[in-house]
Amino acid sequence: MAKKYGDTVLFRINRFSDTTKQIKRFIYESVLSTGAAPKVAEIVEAFGLPEEQVRESLHDLQGGIIIALQNEDHTHIDEFQGQKLPEDVVLPELGEIYYARPFANFKTQHRIYVDGEQKWYGECPVECTTISYFFPGKEVTVRSIAHDTGEPIEIVGRDGELLDYSPRSLRIYWGKPFGAWLSTKGHEGDFIFT
Repeated sequence: MAKKYGDTVLFRINRFSDTTKQIKRFIYESVLSTGAAPKVAEIVEAFGLPEEQVRESLHDLQGGIIIALQNEDHTHIDEFQGQKLPEDVVLPELGEIYYARPFANFKTQHRIYVDGEQKWYGECPVECTTISYFFPGKEVTVRSIAHDTGEPIEIVGRDGELLDYSPRSLRIYWGKPFGAWLSTKGHEGDFIFT
């Protein structure tokens, strides 16, 4: 019987094992340096652990809403969060890391530039506003498309401080209460759907 997230870590996310914390750090170091999360096999090799133990840590990180793993329902999507994905998108394989919040592990409409270099993609337009925290002292620009109008959006920050944005009418709307994220009928516990 599959574990339910509430039965494992959802209510105790601060109690990750030391191994899980080290795997989390490894994932983010990979994302920050390369723009992509490591494959599960790379984590297994780097830590010299059995795949089952690595997957248990990934399960815990997913339960803590830190990462999401690719599942069958999303292996062939052409739209993410209501917006068309780029034509050349390559989605992660089943069981691989789908995103490490706030970074997507595939091309999205949320392109991230750090001091002018673009190799990162945002997972969520709201969470993209926090990405500058990951690159201390650097100017971080998120270029995306407005969900409702299709117009270009640009948000510029450094060290968590908003430096500029356009259009000037830009507002961020969070359309779903946090507590309802994992309880949408038909998508209960589906971290990718939320």
